[in-house]
Amino acid sequence: MEKDLNLKFINDAIIFTCQKLNELKINYYIVGAIGAYIDANIPLERIHEDLDILIEEKSVNKLSKVFENTDYIFYDNRLKNNKVLNHYGYPDGEHEVIANYKYNNFHIGFFLFRKNRQDYTIIDYFKENNEIKKLERTLPIKYFYFQYNNEPKNYCGINLKSVRKELIYKNKKIMNRKKDLFDIQKLENHINEDILNNLSGLSKHRKIKTISVN
Repeated sequence: MEKDLNLKFINDAIIFTCQKLNELKINYYIVGAIGAYIDANIPLERIHEDLDILIEEKSVNKLSKVFENTDYIFYDNRLKNNKVLNHYGYPDGEHEVIANYKYNNFHIGFFLFRKNRQDYTIIDYFKENNEIKKLERTLPIKYFYFQYNNEPKNYCGINLKSVRKELIYKNKKIMNRKKDLFDIQKLENHINEDILNNLSGLSKHRKIKTISVN
């Protein structure tokens, strides 16, 4: 898909999806590079192959309504996926919760979380020894707001929330793909150093556990 067509397609996908999520009162954040561009008020400038969204896991059962009678096929594969943990201890593979566009390879992938006043947890599902397990990574709640901007932004007439650009910038600084280098260059003049500093050392405070769900 040519860049101009891709950018229109992406914008249409953002507007359509977020409008539906807002109608269903689902708490969500646009993440990945697209979320960082939105947080920085930078127009999208390169081809994107997917749209990543962080949502509260308790709302997954509402997502099928988002994609009813659309050109997307929605899957909830939390309890029937073949993801495995890589050597970093994170699951590899396709999103467990995903909406695939019918006519090309574009997809909308959902990351899952839950939170309360004390902490928040990012949730993944994977398979180990033919058993589905849940990986939970928990941090004190203050780190959630260091990573995700709770102030809605108006994007093409839609109010939405996003990842903080500093988190994506930090993550991309250790990568060397062409698209990451492009994003770093676009984001670097928009970074708040205080927020970036608050993101250092997250792993020291993270609690990780796996739970059998079968």
